Amino acid sequence: MFAPVIAALLLGGAGRGPGVAGGPPGVGLRGPAAADGAPVLGLRGPAVAGVGVSLDVPTVKGNVSIQLPKGWVSVGGRALLAAQAPAADKDATGQFQASLTISQDAGNNVNGAAQQAIVAKQMPGYRVMEAPTPVVIGGVPGVAFGGSFKSGTVDLRSRQYMFAVNNQVYTITITCLSSRWAAYQGVVEASVGTFVVKK
Repeated sequence: MFAPVIAALLLGGAGRGPGVAGGPPGVGLRGPAAADGAPVLGLRGPAVAGVGVSLDVPTVKGNVSIQLPKGWVSVGGRALLAAQAPAADKDATGQFQASLTISQDAGNNVNGAAQQAIVAKQMPGYRVMEAPTPVVIGGVPGVAFGGSFKSGTVDLRSRQYMFAVNNQVYTITITCLSSRWAAYQGVVEASVGTFVVKK
């Protein structure tokens, strides 16, 4: 079940996380606490969030839809949906084209801590940047976590969102240059906030 998450991290050829200070207004930690008192990340689409981000019309693949950031293109691959930013970004560590993937696997359990531990074991130099945090998107509860790692010399930042719906686990992975995370964070959070699974 977890191999697609690792593949998704490197699709584009990864920053700060949900609810951290410094994100755009309207996006981040908000809403009620979970049953255990932990904050719940509730993402909202751009019209509700009012963050002025630009998203495209919904892209539908199978039983899911999401509004990708304007200009991002859907690309082929093994994932249910894979998309990339219009162009690669460059910094002192190298070059990488930001990506968003959605994978689907059988299951009905989402364990962010276990998944992040698997990613940490499989990705060279993975550093936890965001511990697993409860999320709710479109009324569907899940978990989000993120970290940074290197692909060769390139310093990447990623975030994963995981949801269990109808005995399927959906994982949304965003990956970009670590140095570009702040530039992408608002628009990818708004995009993920439009994620819908037909039940």
